[in-house]
Amino acid sequence: MCLDYISKNYSVRVVESNELEKLNPLFITKDNDLFLKARAEKIINRDMDIYVVEDDNKFIGEVTIYYNKKDYEDYTIPNKRVYMEALRVLKGYQGKGVGQYLLTEVIDKIKKQGYSEITIGVEDNNKKAKHIYSKYGFTEFIRRDHGDKYDPCDYNVYLKRL
Repeated sequence: MCLDYISKNYSVRVVESNELEKLNPLFITKDNDLFLKARAEKIINRDMDIYVVEDDNKFIGEVTIYYNKKDYEDYTIPNKRVYMEALRVLKGYQGKGVGQYLLTEVIDKIKKQGYSEITIGVEDNNKKAKHIYSKYGFTEFIRRDHGDKYDPCDYNVYLKRL
């Protein structure tokens, strides 16, 4: 399936804080309600945005962009660097270019906002994600880090210059 087909049939936009429950099928956490409540607070505080791909008003993919990742200073730099977290696509849509389309659109939107760098964390065992992010230019190693209560896996942080 080509990206032209996808771009004509799907739309990418930022989620409003009152729509977060529609993300539940994309998240696999022990406590989705607590997880989504924390995200709503970050959206309201303008610390992050969640971009989604929609198919007939159904969220089929998402990626989170942090503008201010308070716990990790080098992940974000005001007006220069954002942190991209967890590209997710619903199982029935995986392998069809939806994730690549979302990634392309979000990188373009971030660049148009005036940012010149994006960082991303990639878990060691996620070979598919490593391949995709490397293809998109996330190749400069920043640091090794550890997960949190929602995702305890260790990961490497990579940088893409826009």
